[in-house]
Amino acid sequence: MWKALQLHYHENADTYLSEMEATDTMGPGKLELNPDMEIPNYTKYEIHMQPGGYVGDAFAGHLYHYGTNNFYRAENYQDEIHRNLASQMATPQDGKVMRILDMGCGTGQLTAALKERFPDAEVWGIDIGGPMVRYAHMRCVDLEIGANFRQGLAEDTKFEDGFFDIVTSYIMHHEVTAEKTKEIIAESYRVLRPGGVYFPIDFETGAGRGRGKNAYNRFSSWRDHRWNEEVWRPEYSSVDFNGEMRKTGFDVVDEGPPAWRSRFNVLGTKPA
Repeated sequence: MWKALQLHYHENADTYLSEMEATDTMGPGKLELNPDMEIPNYTKYEIHMQPGGYVGDAFAGHLYHYGTNNFYRAENYQDEIHRNLASQMATPQDGKVMRILDMGCGTGQLTAALKERFPDAEVWGIDIGGPMVRYAHMRCVDLEIGANFRQGLAEDTKFEDGFFDIVTSYIMHHEVTAEKTKEIIAESYRVLRPGGVYFPIDFETGAGRGRGKNAYNRFSSWRDHRWNEEVWRPEYSSVDFNGEMRKTGFDVVDEGPPAWRSRFNVLGTKPA
């Protein structure tokens, strides 16, 4: 699958590159690329065996979007999964949602869904993959969705202290090192306002939690690591995510709607 997709995009590179170039400076949202930034080594692996990974191919966004559509088995052609998650997004107790950050946004499907749910909010997606956010921006321009995208690190977003009302992510943490997961939790706390909500969506972690109780699920996790280039998944599984959130200062709510299923059933609030 990956070879077929990559061959197609590279054989038609001029067409697809010119399409992205035409929308780079178009609205309604904006795109901030950072081509001179140093790309950390931990982000350069070919997660899911995607050729070039998220940073090493100009068409990483195209590859990821169509590759993951195959993974979702036709269940997400209209971003149904991301829209469902956005519809369940926890909000601050005071109801104020002016700014939202989607960390590790990839091709921006959750970012776009959040902008659709909160049309008056300033919504940002950030990802280290320049080609990923470039594709995400192009897609939002095409859909006339005013989400904003920035190439950057989730552990060092460059946003101001207390800037966001909600910080979220979708299946990002198991694709970074354990050390970076802890740094990202700390960065989420920094950029959230008092009373803001942290809503990370990923596989459960820690001894005896959720998927870890089932031997087959443990095997599936290892198989994903060994054969699907999920390099950091064993490290991630060892992290006491809830404990790290509490250490950082979050008030942790360790429950959530049944529809989260195998995703994280935890959210945090920054004390007011």
